[in-house]
Amino acid sequence: MANTHRYGIRFQRAIGSGETPQVLTFPIATAYAPVTIFGAGTSVNLNIGDPVRLFEDGTIGLVQTAQDVTTANADSDDYTFGIIAGFPRVIVGGFPRPGSFYTSGTTYTGGIGSDNAPLVSVIPVAGNIFEIDADAVVGAGTKSACLAVVGQTATITYSVLTSGTGQPKANPLLGVSTLAAGGANQLQLVIVGLGKAGDSMDFASTNVTFQVKFTAEQLAVAPDAGIFGANLE
Repeated sequence: MANTHRYGIRFQRAIGSGETPQVLTFPIATAYAPVTIFGAGTSVNLNIGDPVRLFEDGTIGLVQTAQDVTTANADSDDYTFGIIAGFPRVIVGGFPRPGSFYTSGTTYTGGIGSDNAPLVSVIPVAGNIFEIDADAVVGAGTKSACLAVVGQTATITYSVLTSGTGQPKANPLLGVSTLAAGGANQLQLVIVGLGKAGDSMDFASTNVTFQVKFTAEQLAVAPDAGIFGANLE
């Protein structure tokens, strides 16, 4: 039986603390238009479960997949600050209100400190474990094959969805083809276990769920090469 795809990167549990994650709120810049690859990717909206990074102007934006080098400061574009958990305020029909997603290119007046600025709630990735669906069958498609990649690293990949609420949606997945061993700390995620669905998953199908921790953490607690590992050129 095929696995049901659950959108996005989902909070699973915190390390060394309670099960309720901390949530921070940030504005989105006027006219911000997320793309899956800077300068060349697909335009998308922001949705709950998307990974975001914190820009140096107080706003947030969609994380790039690893090794993007198309813009200034691109060697940190794949660091992740957090995962979107909600939208306390977006602009719908010209008026601010809570919403379920952010529409690409939304413009507003008054700046990021105004009552018009869209707001996004974010769960920081530091110190937390998340779940994510795999984009392909892992190895021989068995439980043993999936367990054998625990400890390996991988990148986020986007497989854009063009149907359903909030579309077009980036649809972040674990890139099975990028799985690597041998301390490849330049990759974005380290696999720490199978998803909570466990043996009920069909390991011979796509969308097997893994528990992951981010290795490329923006503003991580311990700034060493093992955490700030992405794009170490």
